[in-house]
Amino acid sequence: MDNLSKRLIVVVAFVLLLSLILVSIPVKAQTASGVVINPDGSVTGTYSIEQIGNTYVLIGNISGNMEVERSNIIINGSGYTLDGKGNVGIDLSNGVGQNPSNPTIDNVTIENLHITDCSNGISTDGGGNNTFYTDAFSNFKQVGFGIELMDCSYNNISYCTFDNQSQISMDYSANFNTVSECNLPSQNSILVWLSGSETVDRNYWSDYLTVYPNATEVDHSGVGNTPYVFDTVKENGKLLDVYEDNHPLMKPVTIPLMGSSPQTNLPEFPSLLIIMPLLLSVFSIAVLVRHRKTAKLTP
Repeated sequence: MDNLSKRLIVVVAFVLLLSLILVSIPVKAQTASGVVINPDGSVTGTYSIEQIGNTYVLIGNISGNMEVERSNIIINGSGYTLDGKGNVGIDLSNGVGQNPSNPTIDNVTIENLHITDCSNGISTDGGGNNTFYTDAFSNFKQVGFGIELMDCSYNNISYCTFDNQSQISMDYSANFNTVSECNLPSQNSILVWLSGSETVDRNYWSDYLTVYPNATEVDHSGVGNTPYVFDTVKENGKLLDVYEDNHPLMKPVTIPLMGSSPQTNLPEFPSLLIIMPLLLSVFSIAVLVRHRKTAKLTP
């Protein structure tokens, strides 16, 4: 074997080893100071979202906040996690509070997403007709709202789980919202303020039997026989209104969460870093084979 062949073999071995190292490097999900779904539908600030028409699918965890500036979309978390780092997790307000001429955000579905460590998990200002489905809210160190519906109506929250550090707030004319089939931690986990006409029904409250120790199940239906009072409105010591779940569930709701494990991150480096070394390996092998054939044909 001549020196050129030996050198080519060394190069090929090195390139293949480099490829294996790149594949095996554990890469963290992208840390984004601000992920934005822009009005034109484009995404900036992360590689961890794949756009398919009006659907935005997470393909990795996101660290940082997300601003949504487009209506009529679906955000599918695929079971991944958005870590708000103490800020608003997903902002649907579109800056309406600062600039009332901005269009409100409507008809956004957020599903299959774990939202953690936020001041507010999902925050709105106007708009409505949104759907929050199979989402989980946890570890809000500031005991913020998992979902704050401010002046935002006709929303549906279902099959979501809230821990004892996250709440739902429906305030400032947030009317005709529905909360059902959710796992809620305790009394005061839903706040209704300067709003009304809300439907809160068939939810599991973790302290139900503590608050109502004599409650029993109705005919094996899974529903307790005592309504659960979750909020009251008083003025000058006078009771003005009572908000209650008339069909509280006796057992936690099984959440049909779909998608990948929240602990799985998609590598954030470009795939060319893997493809190029492999192409170089193939090219080197081709050069080696051609050189050997040429050497054989040379008298």
